[in-house]
Amino acid sequence: MKLSNKTKNQHYISQAEQRLNSIDRTLTKDQQRIFEFDVTRKGEETSLGTPRRVRIRKNLSFSDLFSFSQDDLGLRENLEDLFQRYESEVSSLSLEVVNSAENRRVKPTALRNLFKCKFLNFLRNPFSVVKVLNTVGPISAVQFTDPNIESIFNRVRDGSEVHRQVACSKFGMTEKLYNRWLRSLFVLLYPVTGKSCVFDQAIDQLFAQSIVGVRINCYDHHSQPEQVCILSDRGFNVRMQTDDQFMIEFNLSSKAFVTYVFITPHFPPGISLERGSSIIPKPKVFYDTNDIEALCHFNTLSAFQCASKIYAAHHSPPIE
Repeated sequence: MKLSNKTKNQHYISQAEQRLNSIDRTLTKDQQRIFEFDVTRKGEETSLGTPRRVRIRKNLSFSDLFSFSQDDLGLRENLEDLFQRYESEVSSLSLEVVNSAENRRVKPTALRNLFKCKFLNFLRNPFSVVKVLNTVGPISAVQFTDPNIESIFNRVRDGSEVHRQVACSKFGMTEKLYNRWLRSLFVLLYPVTGKSCVFDQAIDQLFAQSIVGVRINCYDHHSQPEQVCILSDRGFNVRMQTDDQFMIEFNLSSKAFVTYVFITPHFPPGISLERGSSIIPKPKVFYDTNDIEALCHFNTLSAFQCASKIYAAHHSPPIE
């Protein structure tokens, strides 16, 4: 698989996801904009700055953030093609899950694949590099047995010094962390065995070995125009994390968000994980419509956990 293209403007939250939160979705892609807010935090309180209309095409992106080489003709080697498989599906999967609220039925595969697309925002977000590396551990130090893949991996490792310095200056990280991050993304997302990659395998295993609950909150035509869901510059909220439970939230559109809960099951003595996994039920899905209190909680947590900015389809999104 070649990773060469001319993409310089590289998003860490896809344009597709931002467009589901645009001020006016009927406009052409080049015209679509989203409201941007600076967030100020004082203790447990958050406040939003004056809203600005920003163009989605250039938003939540950075030049050559995931590039590791470039020739004189502008052809780059980067990780964009590894992201594209998820970016190409995130919009349709988001809408499929949102529209399932009408008949209260959604395919488990859609929920799992949507989670992959959304969790990618955590892995490739430059504001979450330290947490990503703490999560994936020493994966950046692996060695590939395939010499062709190892050759690409070495180029990711060695990288472009110019790209490293600019990105590190922008996002406040060391070159060592930046290099480990890019290498980790490559290891996680490069399809070594056919179409499968470590990331896909890990998420499939998470769903197979956990008790999963999903809550979909939607806001229909009965809700007010300003009752919109916030998209943070991190792309996710962690509502709870313990040794046995993990709860994470994602924006689906300006009028919907989703919460995933993963609970580690404890089987009786003598029941292996493999056998126990076979009796774990399918994800349990719950739906809520026009729950304004839940919307305010989601938006407030989005503002509290963002790096510095949030985005919305309205100039006055509700927060507590």
